Amino acid sequence: MNGFSVSRTSLTRLLGGGALAFGVLGVVNPGSLARLMETDSETARAIGFRDVGSALLLLGGGGSPAIVQRIVYDLSDALLLARRKPAGAAAALGFAALGAYALSSD
Repeated sequence: MNGFSVSRTSLTRLLGGGALAFGVLGVVNPGSLARLMETDSETARAIGFRDVGSALLLLGGGGSPAIVQRIVYDLSDALLLARRKPAGAAAALGFAALGAYALSSD
């Protein structure tokens, strides 16, 4: 082994916390998330509600299905951002990879 190990619980909490932060931003201030993602406020608010729901599942112990759902959301965000915000797409892909790593942990 390479000596690097993080528990699945810690990774799930990290994914849930990130989803909660973006979700709350999208619900409370969709204009800010819209600018960040270069989309409209309606789409940003929908993403916000989606992410709050995802965060509740992750932080509430939703297990593998919640992690898989988060990976799918992050991949769809990467597609949404790919042309206009390549750095944002890369960050979304990074979170999807983190989710995949969480699935393989423990």
